[in-house]
Amino acid sequence: MPDLPCSEGQVVVAAPDQGIDFGGVTSCMTVTLLLSDGTKIAGHNGVDLFVRPDLVYLLGAKLREQTTGTARTLSSVRAIGSGGTWTPGLASSDSVIKSLIKSGALTADSNYAEINSALTPRMCNFGDNGDRLVASLAGAFRVQVGLVSFTDYDEGRIQIMVDGSPQLG
Repeated sequence: MPDLPCSEGQVVVAAPDQGIDFGGVTSCMTVTLLLSDGTKIAGHNGVDLFVRPDLVYLLGAKLREQTTGTARTLSSVRAIGSGGTWTPGLASSDSVIKSLIKSGALTADSNYAEINSALTPRMCNFGDNGDRLVASLAGAFRVQVGLVSFTDYDEGRIQIMVDGSPQLG
């Protein structure tokens, strides 16, 4: 069966014999839930086009739909995306900048160095923030931290193969 496309702003459910194709990404974050029978639930946040109202919330809703009354369980969670664009809480850098301007920590006239200095410590690719993303997702989906992974991947094609393994590039 062909890979199921998952474009920015979408959440999809792929059958056990399907992979998922997120297409080419540059500043996106993707999250895939892998179920025990091979079913995959995936979401794709783009900076400008993200899953509303919330990626983790909608993935959780789809997870409940796919597992309630069945023997299927969540076996692992894969987050793959631009760690420099997303916080451990899956807020985009654009939304963080808007929040910092609103709080007065930055101004609309702030230069690149000021913005970068304010953003960098908040992003997934800084210090232990990737681990914080993993812990956040583990808590949200009620699985052990060891079942969640984060891959910092800034640009290129992201696919989840039929067996659940990621293919980058």
